[in-house]
Amino acid sequence: MASGPRPRYCCSMSTEQWAALAAAVAGLVLFAHLVLRARGYLELRRMRRRFARGARGQKAARKLLARRGFEVLDEEHEVTGEVEVDGRPQPYTVRVDYLVRQGGRVYGVEVKTGEKAPDPLHRPTRRQLLEYSHLLGLDGLYLLDMERRRLMRVRFPGAARRRGGWLIVLLVGAALGAAAVMLLDGRWPWL
Repeated sequence: MASGPRPRYCCSMSTEQWAALAAAVAGLVLFAHLVLRARGYLELRRMRRRFARGARGQKAARKLLARRGFEVLDEEHEVTGEVEVDGRPQPYTVRVDYLVRQGGRVYGVEVKTGEKAPDPLHRPTRRQLLEYSHLLGLDGLYLLDMERRRLMRVRFPGAARRRGGWLIVLLVGAALGAAAVMLLDGRWPWL
């Protein structure tokens, strides 16, 4: 066997160097753990503040609606809808914050707080209101911005036209059918 210098390996470190490396890795793992815990805590705190603000907004909304002449009929009013997925009906539930009456008409009221949510053009809010207009069949919808104490009437004109079109056809058809029966039966009042 030839004797000579021992080959040098990339990991030929002293015990002290290994200990320092292990301490550094353990320190990084501990630091990462603490950062993740802090982020989770801050997110939880932010969510609690948001829910608390929402709860305060809901409570104040009832009073504001009463001052504006609305009678609150129901809170957290639930309606079941249905979506068909691959030919199978799937039920789901929506919940509007308030069902109110004013002047003999019944409306849904969605209460929002925060910066973006009270904007009727904010995508999630707009979609939520569109879903309500489709399912609830009310006389109208309001969006209540509790940050600014602003009550906005929200309508989706295109959706209402499409939904109500069949009713007009049905009524015209019924009237024509009744007239035809009366004419054929000889009971037409003007003949």
